[in-house]
Amino acid sequence: MRNLTERVDRLAEIKRQQEALKREKDSLEAELLKEAQDDLANTKYKSVSYAGTGCNLTVTMADSVKITYESLLPSIFGKAYSDLTKTVTEVKLTDPAKRLIAGIWSGSYDSRSTVDEVIEAISSDEKVKKLLKKKCKGVNYQKDIDNLRAICGCDNNEAQEYAYMLMEAAVWQQFKTLLELNGVDDEAGIKDILDKIQAAFVVEQTAKPSLTEV
Repeated sequence: MRNLTERVDRLAEIKRQQEALKREKDSLEAELLKEAQDDLANTKYKSVSYAGTGCNLTVTMADSVKITYESLLPSIFGKAYSDLTKTVTEVKLTDPAKRLIAGIWSGSYDSRSTVDEVIEAISSDEKVKKLLKKKCKGVNYQKDIDNLRAICGCDNNEAQEYAYMLMEAAVWQQFKTLLELNGVDDEAGIKDILDKIQAAFVVEQTAKPSLTEV
C-alpha cells in the first residue's frame, strides 16, 4: 500500500488532471455550441447533430421561460392557474406551461392545423398514421424526430421539419384549450392574452449538448 505522502500526491495529481480536463471540456463545448448556433440560425430546426468516430453529438436549443410580471399570470391562465403554476416561495411554471408560453411568446405556433392534421399530411399509410398519433404528440421535439425517423423512414431534415410542425400545432391546441377553459372566444380577448404573455414573460434559448454512442 502506498504511504500517506504518495496518496496525497496522487490525489493532488488527479485533481489537477480533472481541472485540466474540465477546462478542455468546457472549451470544446463552447466551440461546438457556437458552431451549432451558427448552423441553426435562420432555420426552424431546434437541434443539429455532429458525428464523431464512435459517438454523435446532438445540440438541442432549449427555451428558458422567465416570469417578468407575475401579477398577469392569473388573467393569462384563468381557471387553469393552479394547474399550470407551482407556488413555493415564488410562482413556478409547470413543464406544459413552459412549452405553451415559449411557443406563444416566440411565435412558434400554427393556428391553422392540429397535431392530427399534420400527421395526416406526413403519410397516407393508415398503420403508420395510427402509430404516429400514438407516439408523436408535439411536446417532445427530439423524441418526435426519433419516432418519425423510425416509423416513417424520414431523413433527419424531414424529421426535424415535421417535428417542428407538430410542435407548432401542439402549442396552439394547448393555447386554444386554455382559451376555451376561460371562455375567451373573440379576437379582442385572444389578442389581450397574447399581449399579456409578451409582457409577462421573457423566453431565452440555451443550447444543450448530448452525446450518444453509435
